[in-house]
Amino acid sequence: MDSGSIAGFSDWYSWPEPAVEKAPLSPGVYVFRLKGSKFGRLKGESDLVYVGTTKKGKSGLKGRLQSHAGRKDERNWIRRVRVEVGDLEVAWLKLETHPAARLRESELLAQYSRDHIELPPGNRQQSEKSFQDVLHQLPKLPREELHKLSLRLAGLQEKSAKSAT
Repeated sequence: MDSGSIAGFSDWYSWPEPAVEKAPLSPGVYVFRLKGSKFGRLKGESDLVYVGTTKKGKSGLKGRLQSHAGRKDERNWIRRVRVEVGDLEVAWLKLETHPAARLRESELLAQYSRDHIELPPGNRQQSEKSFQDVLHQLPKLPREELHKLSLRLAGLQEKSAKSAT
């Protein structure tokens, strides 16, 4: 999985500007990529370094990206990647609700993990709690989205069962 394989996202914007300035206030998912190059993964290669989502009660994609841009401490892995590795770009996908954004983020992380047998480098700190948070949000999703999710999960189970035989 790389930036060419994700569909429906905005154009790519240089980080931090003009990305933060152009980001919408709506909920959604955002993805950082290394500008102009790929890097090796456990399996294959990718240019994606982080998949993130908005949080309920915050100011959407713009606010989430502003929080990444505003961190000045050495724990700011985005700043460190820019200094030590290379320039970054970011794109986003606007969604109707924060639970829908969390679900899409989980789908992207699952796909990345299937393709590369690991999470993107910036998501390695992802804990089991994050996945549990998504599961907790599932009952709040609109019925149509729950139905789509159940069909996806059924398809994954079927593929898994076929590959095991």
